[in-house]
Amino acid sequence: FLKGKNIRTILLTIMIIAAASVTANAVVVTAPGYTAEIYATYTDSPKSYSRHMTFDANGNLYVIQQDSGSVWRITPARVASQFASGFTAPYSITWGGGTAYGDYLYVGALNIFKVDLNGNKTYFATQTCTGSLAIDRPGNYGGYLYVGTGCTDDVDKIDTAGNVLPFSAWPGWTDGGEVDAISFDPGTAYGGLMYVASSYTPANASKSGIFKMSAGGTATRFCSNIVASWELAFDNTGLFGGLLYAIGIPSYGSPPSVYTVGVDGVATQFATSSMLNGLGLAFGPDGALYVSEYSSRDGLVIINRI
Repeated sequence: FLKGKNIRTILLTIMIIAAASVTANAVVVTAPGYTAEIYATYTDSPKSYSRHMTFDANGNLYVIQQDSGSVWRITPARVASQFASGFTAPYSITWGGGTAYGDYLYVGALNIFKVDLNGNKTYFATQTCTGSLAIDRPGNYGGYLYVGTGCTDDVDKIDTAGNVLPFSAWPGWTDGGEVDAISFDPGTAYGGLMYVASSYTPANASKSGIFKMSAGGTATRFCSNIVASWELAFDNTGLFGGLLYAIGIPSYGSPPSVYTVGVDGVATQFATSSMLNGLGLAFGPDGALYVSEYSSRDGLVIINRI
């Protein structure tokens, strides 16, 4: 039996280890030349699973919290607070500034809403089960807001008035997944094309992974060694090789990691994490890559800056 000072020493050691485990980086960058730090943490009830995230023109980072139906904002000073709430099962978010869609955040939930920079939300378009949102900033696809869905399992475009227009029937109604991410090549290295990510079960593996989409809406598998993907982001900073980055898995049952996907379609592991429950991956105006995680033990959203 341990008494007195020994017990206090053990308890203090346990407390130090517990505190360190919360603040220690779970993201481990496996590519040389990059380092990771914790940018911000916060707790959101009832769970803190984060989903897609985006930056505005002022360097504020916005993160979807699906379980609480809210959007959180992290300022450049690293202050995190709930920004907007009252959404039903929100999943995706994108920033419209610098386009015809104006200085609004667009949030995909059971329908699509636009949110001003004061946190006021208004209805924008009817599109159930929105899995992904992205604006065609390069303009090769008409400059529209594009949406990938999980109920009808297709990709549509939405004009500035909120009218939903058909774009691609791919992948067609399929159980066990959805179109999780859309990203546009900002230059010409990847053909100036739209890229989409989906995450279907092994029973529908032919529709799961990373695909490139023609201007006519035809999808072709792009990445040969990622079987399911939840997030895509092109490096528009020039500091990350100008590559396509993805969160995905190389085989069913393996843990998700962050990958680079070269112009040849081959994915290479960039970073690993034991807590990559969230789907957030975004390049910031400061030239860094941001990745979200969730610690179920500590009930924390952890935003990493690479």
